[in-house]
Amino acid sequence: MLSLWILVTMVIGRKHFSDRLSHCLFLLTSGYFLWLAAVLAHYPVTAATDVEAWNWPMRITAVCEAIFSDIVLAGTVCVALERNFKIRQESVEATRKYFVITLTVAATFAAAFALIHLSSVINESGHPMDHPQLEIWTVLTSLKGAITGVTTAWLYIRTYLYAKKTLAMLPPEKEALRIKAQRKVMMYCALMASTLTSITGMIALDGVINPLMIIFFMPNIRRSLLSFGKRASRMQIPFEGNQDMSPE
Repeated sequence: MLSLWILVTMVIGRKHFSDRLSHCLFLLTSGYFLWLAAVLAHYPVTAATDVEAWNWPMRITAVCEAIFSDIVLAGTVCVALERNFKIRQESVEATRKYFVITLTVAATFAAAFALIHLSSVINESGHPMDHPQLEIWTVLTSLKGAITGVTTAWLYIRTYLYAKKTLAMLPPEKEALRIKAQRKVMMYCALMASTLTSITGMIALDGVINPLMIIFFMPNIRRSLLSFGKRASRMQIPFEGNQDMSPE
């Protein structure tokens, strides 16, 4: 629900979220919301499907889970990329190719997982049972988790080191300001890297943590959410308290 709330807020206030970072965050949050919906659909589908007799509903659900998790992967890396480029003050045009590469890799993984799930019987856990699909699925799952984790961690480390180098250029009389800003950047990079790279192990928990992190680190989204909540709380349905509700 938190992811949906963020998405609705960003759509309603889209004129305030026209920059590329907001688009990356929208992609990431959309991925979490869609993935969670697919996971919730997995259980009733599994309960209502005979694995031996008719496996296609489980296959479709597994494909959706895989594709939506790859959207999360793409959003994760895109957010880290944009944060790095933003602090380095690099132009949108000069860095567009990195986002194209990221989305292409994510789409390749999604297509591979779709083929694997559609060509194999799926068990109750949503994993392929046939060979060699199971082996390929295992390798690709580990590979995409490693790529996302290493890339995201490297980007945030790079962001922190660049910020540290830039802050070191401040004059001596601003030493206290430099230390405070450096600690803030370090905390941000460490928190974002640690939460966004846990996708392979605790994606369900990430569906709660990452929306909270987005709200915490994005003041414009936080302000829009609070404003949207206040407006919603003022909307009340008129009620005639003195109406006679007794039966005639």
